Amino acid sequence: QPVPEAWAPPPFFAPEAVEDLLVAVDQAAGDDHERRAFHGVVRRAFEDLIELEQLYAEVPGVLDDDPGAVGHFSELLSNLRGRGLDPSGIQRAAQNPLAMKPVPDGGMGLPCRPQLAVGPGVMFAIGLAAERVWGSDREQFARSVDDLAGLWEVTRPLEQLMGAMQASAPGRPDRLQGVLRRFVRDTRRLGRAPGEASFGGPPGRVDEGIGSLGNPSVIDMLPFGDPPLGWPPPVGPREAPDLCAMMPELCKGMVHHGLGKLQYVPVSTYATGITGFQPPMACAGQQVTIQGSGFGATQPSDVGVLIGTAAATVVSWSDTAIVITVPAGAKSGCVGFINWTLEGQRAGAMLANQEGFAEISAGLHCLGVYQTGGLGVPFRASTIPCTGWNFLRVGPPIVSHFLLNGRASSEVTPGMSLGLSWNVTNASTVRIRRIGVAGPFIDQTFPPSGTFTLGPFTGTKPATATYELTATNTCGGATAQVSVSLVQPPSVGVVAIEVVQSIQTQGNTVRHVAGKRAIARVWVDSGISNGFDNGVGANQIRITGRLSMTPSAGGATVNSGPVLNPGGAISARPAGAFNRDVFDDSLNFELPLGLLTGGQRLDVTVFVPGREGQPGFSATGSTTVTFLPQSTQEILPFFCTDSALGGTPNAGQFGLSLGGARTRHPIAQTGFIVNPAIAIATMGVEDLTTRLGWDLLVTRLASMIFVFPNTPVGGIRTAIVPDNGAYFLNGIALPRQLVTIPAMISRAALPATYAHEMCHLAGVGHAPCGNPAPPIHPGLPGRIEDAGMDVPARRVIPAGRGELMSLCDGQGRWPSIVNYDGIMFNAFPI
Repeated sequence: QPVPEAWAPPPFFAPEAVEDLLVAVDQAAGDDHERRAFHGVVRRAFEDLIELEQLYAEVPGVLDDDPGAVGHFSELLSNLRGRGLDPSGIQRAAQNPLAMKPVPDGGMGLPCRPQLAVGPGVMFAIGLAAERVWGSDREQFARSVDDLAGLWEVTRPLEQLMGAMQASAPGRPDRLQGVLRRFVRDTRRLGRAPGEASFGGPPGRVDEGIGSLGNPSVIDMLPFGDPPLGWPPPVGPREAPDLCAMMPELCKGMVHHGLGKLQYVPVSTYATGITGFQPPMACAGQQVTIQGSGFGATQPSDVGVLIGTAAATVVSWSDTAIVITVPAGAKSGCVGFINWTLEGQRAGAMLANQEGFAEISAGLHCLGVYQTGGLGVPFRASTIPCTGWNFLRVGPPIVSHFLLNGRASSEVTPGMSLGLSWNVTNASTVRIRRIGVAGPFIDQTFPPSGTFTLGPFTGTKPATATYELTATNTCGGATAQVSVSLVQPPSVGVVAIEVVQSIQTQGNTVRHVAGKRAIARVWVDSGISNGFDNGVGANQIRITGRLSMTPSAGGATVNSGPVLNPGGAISARPAGAFNRDVFDDSLNFELPLGLLTGGQRLDVTVFVPGREGQPGFSATGSTTVTFLPQSTQEILPFFCTDSALGGTPNAGQFGLSLGGARTRHPIAQTGFIVNPAIAIATMGVEDLTTRLGWDLLVTRLASMIFVFPNTPVGGIRTAIVPDNGAYFLNGIALPRQLVTIPAMISRAALPATYAHEMCHLAGVGHAPCGNPAPPIHPGLPGRIEDAGMDVPARRVIPAGRGELMSLCDGQGRWPSIVNYDGIMFNAFPI
């Protein structure tokens, strides 16, 4: 039987177990006299294993078919005739139905495992070697198995000693002491001489059998002992069956019984005499002549012809030519003969071997050996040997493989070279051609097997190239296809996470305000730069994602709102192609307003839809920002009716105006404390179609005195007038002067004007754009330096828009970084 690859024989003895036993024997002796007697028992127990050890030493050489090892092993087996102990006990155990059943862990539910001096793996290896030597002589092999089983039985005294040692309590060798004393007593009672050999032969030197013990010096310490030793000592009567002691016998019986079932497996097929065929290729139903010699004048009654595994009908038979008909369903294969009588015997032998190895495996499991690799014997029918002269091609072509870059279907990136490989049997012609228009072109014939380099697959859009192989012969044809897709996987990466409240840089250099609405702009690099278009534009890939926030000081993680971009996704592009003025060039999230305080860590995951977590298609990023608390600003609003031209502003118009300041200034959403509005009307001289009228109205507003007001009247005074295009100004402001209160007026529903005039109240001059009246504020740019964001409207304010304090771009004006972060960030309260 086959031996597992890289098989290495286990040690004959476990050196640690031997040394432990010798130490325990010394501890069990009551005095020096008893110690010498115990040493004699142990020495004789080891001495009786010399034959097994000598056999085992030759096993590796036998399994490698070394002639010297085989000869010595055979001689040792032959010398066992009549010397082994009577194996009848084991044979009786094997006949016990219980011995044929696998024993569960612990042995039939018992709290014990067999204590074996020589492991079952050792005995099984010796059995394999015996089968290798005597496998063709079943009678001799059966006798060898009986002798080996009997030889295994002589290990029982040593096993009883090892089992007693294991059962003794720590520091109390009482059970081992009892077994040793019984052995000494029983052998003295039998009165055998100390030098009498166990098997009736001359005594042997102890060191002949201990070479593999791992520590021979320990054995050398033991004297023979004084008591006359009969051997082996009888077990003696017991008051009750010792089931744990019976376990090794039952388990060994299972192995012995399984070995006895092994049979020689005959070979039933042959191809002797075949030299060729005419024709060399055939179709189903066609007649073929087998050419050769020595077939015999007539067909034997129990011999048939096989093509591979298919039985062919014999039309005629002679010594030099056999005519057959190719059966339907036959495939190309080696042609030969099968002896059906031997095939039946083969099936019976393999069935017996299956049963035998199943019993051996069960026995080894019972003995505690769970890894029994190589014991399986799968049933298989005989196969025709292939000689190099007996292969017949049958039927239509068969495509063994047709691959592109080693696969039947694959993906490549632009510029990657394509290579075909194929193998076809029974083909007269082989043609390979491209189907469709994608991929390198090919249309030509080739040999039945080979390779061909197509060249690079180029393109800037996804495409699939398909190639077809067509093989034909007189029996028919066969086709196969391979395909390859041109793709450009992304290499997605998070470039930056920008948190914008009014205006911001990509590096978050503008300070953040606690409690002010904010949008996180996540800038994602597609990782594509070769111009490939995945359907959303050159170098782009569709991306979505999610964002969460966690307080830097510790706390619960909270998810942001959904993606603000239409459809919940954007087309990511290379970092160099970002346009900060376009809302959809970044993946945008509005942050939870309640978390916009103190330090916050933002974590984002971006991915191609359906490909999250896949390398290249997914990426993560994080940043930490700090939201700083800002002071509040008290406001006293005035709704001013135009007595001359008519019209009265309302609360809705004031809210729109105030919203212009809230979105443009570094102040929290609740940072403006708005007192109840006061209704006033213009006086006759306060003609708002003139500059004087605006000056007079704002002066009155700034100097107005309240005596015992019913409502709060603190804060800066902001008035709105009707939104009339005939007015001379859109707004005016008068900063604090001595005892006057900062006051401003703006036309209703002009949010940028309202925010503009509030900056004037804080002492900010004009920005140099649109030819404004002096003073021009030093360092203030005429247009904004970077992209801003109207967060409530979710609208990007493009870089270059007129600065809030300029006269450019009307109500689209926006604060610059200098204005927002350098001036107004510390301006409140005014």
